[in-house]
Amino acid sequence: MSDPLHFEAMTKRYGAVTVLDDVSITLAPGRVHALMGENGAGKSTLIKLIAGVLPADAMTVRKGGSICQLSSPADAAALGFRFIHQELNVVSQLSVAENILLSHRVPERFGLFVDWVAMARRAGEALHRLGVHHIDPRAHAGALGTGDQMLVKLASALVADEAVPPLLYVLDEPTAALKDAEVAKLFEVVRSLKDAGAAILYVSHRISEITTICDDVTVLRNGRHISTHAVIDTGRARIIKDMTGKDVDADERAFNASGASSGRKTGVVAQLERVGARRLSGIDLTLREGEVVGVAGLSDAGQTALLRLFLGLERTTFGTAQFLDGPLPQSPQAAWARGVAYVPQERRTEGLMMAMGVRPNALLPHLDG
Repeated sequence: MSDPLHFEAMTKRYGAVTVLDDVSITLAPGRVHALMGENGAGKSTLIKLIAGVLPADAMTVRKGGSICQLSSPADAAALGFRFIHQELNVVSQLSVAENILLSHRVPERFGLFVDWVAMARRAGEALHRLGVHHIDPRAHAGALGTGDQMLVKLASALVADEAVPPLLYVLDEPTAALKDAEVAKLFEVVRSLKDAGAAILYVSHRISEITTICDDVTVLRNGRHISTHAVIDTGRARIIKDMTGKDVDADERAFNASGASSGRKTGVVAQLERVGARRLSGIDLTLREGEVVGVAGLSDAGQTALLRLFLGLERTTFGTAQFLDGPLPQSPQAAWARGVAYVPQERRTEGLMMAMGVRPNALLPHLDG
């Protein structure tokens, strides 16, 4: 078995702001190491330093007794590092096979032409290794749903490449868009990679996943290393306390006590009774002032369709729906005028104008007409 990878004193600053402060982590072969922390804790920055995407202000990478060069994505690839980033960077105009082999050597015929048959075969082998048989390697990637696009990105990290044997897999929130059956397949692959001796860095907010698939867990908070434990020696309460800096039980007691003592009756903001729509049926929902209501379900179970009702992008077909003493908005403009703000699941394609700057994106919803 190969030597552990040591990433030492990782530091990244933007002007006077330090987003990663002297963080060290050791990733051992044959072990799955979880990286956890709240949003803004520094997880994505740490991954980008390991990937060579961001230049570090300080970082030393050691394998065994040797120092490794890591200052670019090419260096990361040469070391055998493979990444599945949180953002779905699928090239929608290309086929599934082309997306899977984007970072790999393309099969050729006579050294002059792309061997499309061999490309589809290699892509299909990577998908099958993930347990995926319903995606056609020749299909356009842009026509796939979010979950299938994530499977394509996962498959790209599993392409057989003898030139550079994989040493480290980094999975950043890989199950965010997957259904339960797909998550189970992913876990099978993670276990097989672990058994083959690869080191795996697994980033997730889901503690149940960490306790299921990971051997070790490192917690970051505000850009600093807080703790590293074997998963078997820790638990949900300890992980949450390390992530937030708060005692979970005490926080829950304070919350319950404040709610019980106030006795405040909040007004109803929205009321749905047996509502049906194009992708919904028999929905009952009450939303009151000061509440946060969670909507859970498998991928494509209708959560987005429910939210789009309040944006005026879906229409009810039966049932009764009330919003702020009136009907649901009939358009995004009407929704915004009545105080509805919407953050879509697909930030890049539905929530942002990527060709424009930060200022016009921030001001766009506030412009008249």
